[in-house]
Amino acid sequence: MFKNGKPVPCYPLEHALSKFQVFLQKFNNPVLFAHNCQQFDSVVLCHAMQSVPNLKLEESFCGFCDTLHLMKGILPPQKSYSQEALVDVILNEKYSAHDALEDCKYLQKLVKYLLNDVDAQYISHTFNVQYVFCVLGQKTLRQENFISMQPLVRGKCISENMAKKIANSGLCLHHLKLAFHRDSHDGIRILFSEKTNGKARVTNRTKIISSVSQFLQDQFSVPKS
Repeated sequence: MFKNGKPVPCYPLEHALSKFQVFLQKFNNPVLFAHNCQQFDSVVLCHAMQSVPNLKLEESFCGFCDTLHLMKGILPPQKSYSQEALVDVILNEKYSAHDALEDCKYLQKLVKYLLNDVDAQYISHTFNVQYVFCVLGQKTLRQENFISMQPLVRGKCISENMAKKIANSGLCLHHLKLAFHRDSHDGIRILFSEKTNGKARVTNRTKIISSVSQFLQDQFSVPKS
């Protein structure tokens, strides 16, 4: 591993997480602050934690606070809410963004500068480890659903984007087969057009529904004896 062209020490994942755990145990139920961590840092850390389940790192901290959403709640409208831009505007400082150590130092300075506002509102922008584990589980399930749709993509029955849309709706190929065997074309139509938050679960488009139905008819129907 290199930084600015120079080699830096690299530790095995379990060793690195163990050292992080020792650090966290110096504090009483800490909350981990990071900018945009709901989308990135928390996901990366929790994915790593799942690789070393015996360590039980989640017992060493309460959860996460996403300072991106926090700053949007306590600051007047900004042109950009990136950490680098906020440090520039609020602290009037420049730093080496996306350097992990520098990012941490300047986020800490930013939070301390806004401490009164942060103390009053940070709780509403926190989430726990179980939430992130749930998100990771849903992501894995969506990927498995998407993989199951590949026969329809390879058969040019649906596009990659439609396969993703079906997968993201919580459906896999097995669900489509069950719906088709239960009620043929109408089974797929009802499944795809079921209302979710006022919109079709997948699509109302007759062409796609008919294409999927025909594919299932050709591939999976049991011939009549």
